[in-house]
Amino acid sequence: MKSAKTKSRIRPLPALLIDRIAAGEVIDSPSSVVKELAENAVDAGAGHIRVETRAGGMDWIAVEDNGDGISSEDLPLAIQKHATSKVETLDDIEEVLSYGFRGEALSSIASVSYLEIQTRSTGEAQGARIISRGGETGEVEPFARSRGTRVYVEDLFFSTPARKKFLKSEKSENQKIHREFIRLALARPDLGWTLVRDDREILDLPANQEFGERVADIFTRNLASHLLPVSSHAGGISVTGYISDHDFFRAGRDRQFSWINGRPVELKHLSFLVKKGYGEILPHGAHPAFFLFFEVEPGRVDVNVHPAKREVRLLDESLLHGLIQAAVQPVIFPDEPLPFRRIQESGPDNAGPAVGHPGPKEHTASRYF
Repeated sequence: MKSAKTKSRIRPLPALLIDRIAAGEVIDSPSSVVKELAENAVDAGAGHIRVETRAGGMDWIAVEDNGDGISSEDLPLAIQKHATSKVETLDDIEEVLSYGFRGEALSSIASVSYLEIQTRSTGEAQGARIISRGGETGEVEPFARSRGTRVYVEDLFFSTPARKKFLKSEKSENQKIHREFIRLALARPDLGWTLVRDDREILDLPANQEFGERVADIFTRNLASHLLPVSSHAGGISVTGYISDHDFFRAGRDRQFSWINGRPVELKHLSFLVKKGYGEILPHGAHPAFFLFFEVEPGRVDVNVHPAKREVRLLDESLLHGLIQAAVQPVIFPDEPLPFRRIQESGPDNAGPAVGHPGPKEHTASRYF
């Protein structure tokens, strides 16, 4: 048995172990694999993106696109750590507007799974394939396929059993994958998207849809019919999108989505700020639907605060309050100045009805959609 003194010595970690620990920050579930690979496909100029999963992504995940592909020469670099086509200098980090760093995502996925990339780039007569298992990468091989890329991920977290142990149930992982998929599909209604789960097609969304049509196809036509357009601009930040009218609300926040510069994000306090704009016309515990797209100058937002890119940091987050109120209030109360004052004075849990609008008792459970 080793002594306490021997066990407490500080030793450098092996490079492969470092990679696997770092991968856990970027890739923490099958849904994060889907998110990273689908974002890469968008960046590659795809017109259609197909996502397939088996057993909540715990058996395997495949994402295929018809984009520009990866050249056979660059293919080994695609899964090399700290390799990306997006950034050459420190200044580029501020200016980058694309979703993510393809090399960083693929490197992280490769270190904790069996990974196979099949690709053919524009201008190459023949495709190529490369296989990696746990970060051990093979040689590039010729492979016949059409233009675009297919990334196949199997046995996720085989090399990090502790991470695998903390995955949720298959149903829960499927729900998380579905959420990531629709966030991306809503952001790009100009692209075609297909989601296949356990050999069953869940969603097949055609390219070049109007936003309302995409909402109807993903959720319901009823929700789409209750959406109101909003827009506002302040301090170098603009927001456009849609909120539900006061006749549509839900018990949860599952119809609330936001994006910054096209990237799906969760913005702290956004749900509260949007609901505040409705004043007192929604019942306590009810939540509106919203789909809000923020455009922020690259230098005013840091999209790489967290390795998994779930969090963003605005240079001046105090602008968000006024921006949202200016977007929501004129749409919900277009001709009534009094509720504007009542909104500013009332707290989030005040259930009294606004002047000229029905009180909560008239919002029955049957109106939750």
